[in-house]
Amino acid sequence: MQFPREVHEPIACNASRSVIENMAETLARKLDFRQSRFAMSINAEREMVDLIKRLDGRVMDPPIINAGECPDADDSLVVFDDKHFTVFHFRNPLMSQKLEDSHAMFLGHEIGHPFLHYPVVHMARGVQVGKPLVMVAQRHPNERNEAQRRCDIEAYWFAHVLVFPEALLRDLWDRYRGNVREIASITKVLPTTIENRARRLGLLDAPLALAA
Repeated sequence: MQFPREVHEPIACNASRSVIENMAETLARKLDFRQSRFAMSINAEREMVDLIKRLDGRVMDPPIINAGECPDADDSLVVFDDKHFTVFHFRNPLMSQKLEDSHAMFLGHEIGHPFLHYPVVHMARGVQVGKPLVMVAQRHPNERNEAQRRCDIEAYWFAHVLVFPEALLRDLWDRYRGNVREIASITKVLPTTIENRARRLGLLDAPLALAA
C-alpha cells in the first residue's frame, strides 16, 4: 500500500492506567493470548507477531519495505484504517542482545496505538469519502511534546499487560512462590516488568528486594 501524503499523529485517549490495562486484559482473554504458564515456552516476540497478524496487521523489517511505504526511518507504526495497520520493526543489534521482552514489548506497544489512539484520531479528524485517514506513530516521540509522551506512555501500559497478562503471572507467581528472579529467568522477561505487573495486580504490596 502506497503511503498517503496526509497523515496524523496519535491523540491520547487520556484514560486511566487501570482502564487501559483492563482493555489489554480483555483483548488477551478474548483471543486466549498468553493465558497460562505454558506460554513461557514460546518466544514472546513471535507470539506478538502472530497476534498482530490475527488483528489484520503486518510486521515489516527494513529490507523488505518498498519505496514509498515508509516516510521516515523513525516511524514505527502506520494505521491505514480501523482494520489494517503496519508495524515497521527496525531492529537494533544492541537490543537483540538483551532479554526477549525488548522486542515483545516494542510490538505490544505498537498494538496499543490502534486500540487506544486511532479511534480518538478518527473522532477528531473525521473521514472523507475516498480519502484514507492515516495515523503514524513515531518510534522515538519528542520528549518535549507532552501529547506525544502521553501516547507513548499509554501504549506501554497496554504492552506490559500483553507481555504478561494477569492469568499468566498469577499462574507463575503461585508456581514459583513469588520468586521474581526465577520467573524472570524462566520467561526471559525483565524482573522490573514482572515486579511492576505484580504490584499492579496486588501481588506485591510494598517495594520488593528480588528474591535470591
